[in-house]
Amino acid sequence: MACVLKMETEVAESVRPAVLIFRTRLLPYSETFIATQGRGLDRYRPVFTGFHLVEGGPEYLGDADRVLLEDSGVFPSLAKGLFKLTGRVPPGWLAEMKRRSPVLVHAHFGHNGAQAIPIAEALGIPLIVTYQGADITVAPSEKSHAERKLVFSHATRVLGVSQFMVDRLVEAGCPAEKAQVAYTGVNTDRFRPANGGLQRDGVPEGALAKVDAFRHGRVVLFVGRLVEKKGLHHAIRAMVAVRERVPDAQLMVVGDGPLRGEWESLAEQLGAPVTFLGLQPPAVVSALMQAASVFVSPSVVAENGDQEGLPNTIFESIASGLPVVAFPSGGSAEAIDEGVSGFVLSFGDVEGLALRLGDILSDDDLRTRLSAGAREQAVRRFSLPVVTAHLEAIYDQVRGQP
Repeated sequence: MACVLKMETEVAESVRPAVLIFRTRLLPYSETFIATQGRGLDRYRPVFTGFHLVEGGPEYLGDADRVLLEDSGVFPSLAKGLFKLTGRVPPGWLAEMKRRSPVLVHAHFGHNGAQAIPIAEALGIPLIVTYQGADITVAPSEKSHAERKLVFSHATRVLGVSQFMVDRLVEAGCPAEKAQVAYTGVNTDRFRPANGGLQRDGVPEGALAKVDAFRHGRVVLFVGRLVEKKGLHHAIRAMVAVRERVPDAQLMVVGDGPLRGEWESLAEQLGAPVTFLGLQPPAVVSALMQAASVFVSPSVVAENGDQEGLPNTIFESIASGLPVVAFPSGGSAEAIDEGVSGFVLSFGDVEGLALRLGDILSDDDLRTRLSAGAREQAVRRFSLPVVTAHLEAIYDQVRGQP
C-alpha cells in the first residue's frame, strides 16, 4: 500500500509543471519567504535552483527538489566564476535543470534576475523576476543600473512585493505592462493565534521557558535585521515612555546585524526595557509572535534610499493575531488596516509610537479587537492559498495558458 501511495505521489508531482526558483544562495535566514512561497505552490512544482546552500537553507527548503551548481561539476567554484563572467551555463547544471522539464524561471531580487537571464535563454523558457526592496529603492550603481535594464528587457514579467515596489519599478524604467504586484503572503496554519496553547513544535526546551515567561508580561516584539532602515532606535526610545505607563512592558528584539552594538548601547543608556535575543529559528519566532502583545515595525528610509518592500514579518504578525504599530516605509502600510489590524504613524513619530504601543498594552479590549481584525485580514488577503492562486495565474499568463 505504501509503495502504491508513493507511486501515486510521484506521478502527481511529474504532472505539475516545474518552476525553477532561482536564488544564488539558498537561503539566508532573512529569506524564509522565498521558501514559503515556493513550497506553497499548488498547481506548479517548485525546483529551487542556485549556486550553493547556506546556513538555514536545508531547514527552510525541507525535502523540496533543488538543483545546485556546486553539485553538478568537478570544479564548482571555477564553473560559477565562468558563468558569472561569460553567462555560459555549466553543462552539468543545465542538464539537471532540463531533467526537471521546467516551464519558467522565477528569480528573486533584481541582481539574481540578471544572472538568471542566461538560464532562461538556455532553456528557452520565460523569466519572471521579483524585486523585494533595496534592489529597486536604492540609487543604482553603474553595474546595477545595467542589470536593471537587462531584467526589464528580458523578463516576461517583473513583480514587486507591494504596490509601492511596482511604482518604483515603473519609475526606474520597467514597462508598465510588465510590472505587477505579487504579495509574498504567509502560511496562516503555521502562523496563528495561540488560542490557549503555544506553537511548540520545533521550539527548543530552553526557548520554550522564555516564551512562556513572556506570556505573563506585556511584550512588544520586533523581528528583523538590525540595519538602518529597520529604525529600531525609534522603538527603543518609545519604550522609555511606554514603561512609565505600563510598568511591566518590555521590548523583545529578534535578529542581528551591524547596528546591534549601537542599539544595545542606546537601550542601556536610556534605561529602556529592551532584551536582544539575537537570531532565532522560525519555530521560535512563531511562538514569540503568539506570546507577544503587539508587534512594532518602525522602519524608515535609510540614508542610501533603502526602504522596505513589505516586511514579511508584518504578514506573520497579523496572521498570529498580533496587532502591528508601524511607520509607512515602502509598502508596510499596505498590509495594515488602520484601526483594524494596527496603526500606521508618521515617520519618526516616537511620541505617537509610545502612545499607540501603550494603548494596546494597557487596553485588553482594544488588543482583543485588533487581534481578531489582524487575523481576519491575514487569512482573507495574504494567506498562502490566496497569494498562490494570484501568483500561479501570473505563471499561466506568461506561459500563454488560459
